[in-house]
Amino acid sequence: MFTNKKGLAVWVSWVLVVGMAVVLGTFFFNFIRGLAESSVEELIERNGQSEICDAIAIRVDNICQNTQTLNINVSNNGNLRVDELLFRMFDIYGQPQGVYKNLTLNTEKTLTLIVVKQGVIDQVEVIPVGKEEKKRYICQNKRITEEQITFC
Repeated sequence: MFTNKKGLAVWVSWVLVVGMAVVLGTFFFNFIRGLAESSVEELIERNGQSEICDAIAIRVDNICQNTQTLNINVSNNGNLRVDELLFRMFDIYGQPQGVYKNLTLNTEKTLTLIVVKQGVIDQVEVIPVGKEEKKRYICQNKRITEEQITFC
């Protein structure tokens, strides 16, 4: 086939370089495609949480404490049902306590909740949680903070 073998090494080296570039390009393309797909899935999930949390709104009407419990009236002013409430309580020394309440608070409804606590509570954060298609959306941006809780 080749009668003159002087330039054959150059052609072989070019074939190897091009082959290596194709293999590396294919690897890089597959890596970037996988990264883009996972980023899109994450953005879709964040957008879903944003839509859910934008439609949820709660209001704390009345809050007081006795020696063992915290009494709270919570209203749902949003367009979606609130399925859970997270309570972060801080006592007068700044020690945190967390309580989770599984409930159903429909729109334009008010619930009176009794939350078990320890010590004298100084600050309470109420965080609504919405559910859609078996996913929980904790709406940190919709939390309500009440300070200097009075006694009932």
